[in-house]
Amino acid sequence: MIDPVNDKSEMGAISEAIRHFPGAKRSIAYRHSFSAVGKHAELITNVDPAISVFDLRSAFGKMLALDTKVVLAGVTYVNSTSHHFGQYLAQVPDRHTIERQVTLRHPDGTLEERMMMDYQPRPTTSGDYYEFPYDFNKLGLWLEQAGKVQISTIGNAVIRSFRMRDLIELVLMKYPADQWIFFQDAEPVDLPFGKNATRDYIDEAGREDTAIWAVVDPDAICDRSKS
Repeated sequence: MIDPVNDKSEMGAISEAIRHFPGAKRSIAYRHSFSAVGKHAELITNVDPAISVFDLRSAFGKMLALDTKVVLAGVTYVNSTSHHFGQYLAQVPDRHTIERQVTLRHPDGTLEERMMMDYQPRPTTSGDYYEFPYDFNKLGLWLEQAGKVQISTIGNAVIRSFRMRDLIELVLMKYPADQWIFFQDAEPVDLPFGKNATRDYIDEAGREDTAIWAVVDPDAICDRSKS
């Protein structure tokens, strides 16, 4: 069931606040839907769910055209969905677009059976989710070394901000010569600013997962689940 009105964003408190903001718009997608406010909200969210969520006509494509900035608040590039957008545009061989038959709940409560597109890893020989582990911090570090990332803090959280165009340009420039830019090397990249902290948790869909946070001091994390 895809229910844009009631489905949680599953991307943290800020995205949930935007979803509930008066007048907010939300795109319809099998995965990676967007909520938006402001003068470009209708443009960003008015997309055809029958196309891939990373198609240039999608919300990602429109934000690329609008020269959007990506903000990573308290997380590393591991959480950057814009890197998957880069993978789609680079046509990486280990991921593919697949059709999903879904039930869509409209705002008036009516139900519609329809097809939506998803973008997922291809089946692996080992049965693991990925054939080789990704390390999106590698591209992130290259952006930082090129002076393309603004880094600051809010409280204990490390904040990184970069132009989506800079990331996509880097991907399209490097990928033809090196198809391993998305994959982990012998050791994962250790970003020079901030520290990583991991916590096991239950996400908003009730699934077990591990959060990787980018913080100044891991010992100063306020864990509300223990309060």
